Amino acid sequence: MKKPYYIILLMLISLFSCKHDNTVIIKGDIKGLKSKWVYYKPAYSFFSKATDSAKVADGKFEIRFKRDTPFLLILFS
Repeated sequence: MKKPYYIILLMLISLFSCKHDNTVIIKGDIKGLKSKWVYYKPAYSFFSKATDSAKVADGKFEIRFKRDTPFLLILFS
């Protein structure tokens, strides 16, 4: 009889212990990348401009930003 109470307690603890952080981190390590900058551009609009960028050092880059809404990330070259 005590099992359901433990399961409910475990679910409540896991629910309230989650940290809601909307930070998105895109890391890349592309060998042979000759570009000095990479750009993040939303894929939902063909004519939209890049919204963020990062400098490339030895083929490595990192872009960080916060999102308010869900999004789909598509990588292409």
